[in-house]
Amino acid sequence: NKALEEIVVTAQRTSESIQNVPIAVTALTGEMLEEKQVITVSDLQMNAPNVSFTNTNFGSNSLSIRGIGRLLTAATGDPGVSVHTNEIAIAPNLNTSEFYDMERVEILRGPQGTLYGRNATGGVVNFVTRKPDFDSINGFVDVEAGDYKNQRVKAAINLPISENFAVRVAGMTLERDGYTENKAAGQIGADGRLLNLDAFGNSLDDDVDGRDQTDFRVTARWDITDNSSLWVMYNEYDEDSNRTRVSNQV
Repeated sequence: NKALEEIVVTAQRTSESIQNVPIAVTALTGEMLEEKQVITVSDLQMNAPNVSFTNTNFGSNSLSIRGIGRLLTAATGDPGVSVHTNEIAIAPNLNTSEFYDMERVEILRGPQGTLYGRNATGGVVNFVTRKPDFDSINGFVDVEAGDYKNQRVKAAINLPISENFAVRVAGMTLERDGYTENKAAGQIGADGRLLNLDAFGNSLDDDVDGRDQTDFRVTARWDITDNSSLWVMYNEYDEDSNRTRVSNQV
């Protein structure tokens, strides 16, 4: 008989088997994210019950669990779902970021304020990145090419410096031409101005909704003693896309 794979989560701020966690949890390992083609946060709603995600105006988003999320568009409005990276309340750009070199994604449904603080009425989404290991030099390179000059590259390398210190570098790039035709390109409006200008007076391309983004992180891990360890992560994201957010907005 084939045994079920044990999935370890940190839903209760400690590593334990998902079978022993008395919480409604959906955990997707890095391998599962690839097999199920979960590329962005929006794809999570197709792989976890009671979860929905949508882009909203002004580059914001609404991530909801069991109907509780961000139900207003305001800078002072707090969401009802708390998003964490490695159990720290720092969320990536949910609209644009893509998953790469992930250990797992945990979705905790229901109120989680006891362990995760405010804004966790609907639940918590925890992105756990892969940490360095001390076993060997290893890594991977994943290259994708397609129509519209699509080029996506994901890569990572693990470098053990000593028996208890290691560094892991991971990143991804995505470049693609837009596939939404800008009908206003080159047209002159009634006031004599070009219609293919954005709100800031910049000229828009003939094709919009393209991608030009780079995301990478460097993680260092130091096992100080058998019972204590330290890790530090630097993450940088840069984007120069002409993406469309919602209808009639570029």
